[in-house]
Amino acid sequence: MIPQSENVTKKRLPTWAKLVIGLVLAAMISTSLLIFGMAVFFQKVAKEAQDPNALINCAREIANIETPLPPGYKFSMGFGMFGINTITVDHQPDNQMIILISYPSKGDENAQVLVDKLYDSGLNTPQASARFQEVKEKAQTTVGGENMPYIVGVMEDKSGTKFEGLVGCICSKKAQKSILVYGMQPPGAPYNKDVTMGFLKTIKGF
Repeated sequence: MIPQSENVTKKRLPTWAKLVIGLVLAAMISTSLLIFGMAVFFQKVAKEAQDPNALINCAREIANIETPLPPGYKFSMGFGMFGINTITVDHQPDNQMIILISYPSKGDENAQVLVDKLYDSGLNTPQASARFQEVKEKAQTTVGGENMPYIVGVMEDKSGTKFEGLVGCICSKKAQKSILVYGMQPPGAPYNKDVTMGFLKTIKGF
């Protein structure tokens, strides 16, 4: 069980982090929602995104995460809709943001192919976009007993701001879901992969 008092905080997201949040929202909105329910949808998301109970439910839907989280890590956002669930974890010492997004699948997708596509497409939302400009590392690791290929690289948005990030993917046949992993470091700092891996070690299964 995730303690609400120790691991949930409310804070405003930095501008550079809104790229990923916008990506999630855009992916979740269908044509019918755009026509009939966009206002309701955004009101619901805005209300529940930082609600402790909603965050805990989303975390449970995504993975079996060992709690309390290690020192320095805190849950900061969580929401779910139409089977898509998202949690955000902040690492306070260096302000790295880690985002997990899960969606239903047969688990037979090629995780490496998905990671390559995520890298090639970058982040595109109605509000902003950013593209990877350089690969710093391309490797694989094990998360919760599942293989996770990942890429660490340098991104640049339309304003020319550069920051480093990570994209990874897990496809679980057992859990019948796929999990996208994003890591984002604030501009001006090299990507701290140890921080990301420290959080991923808390995942014991899906």
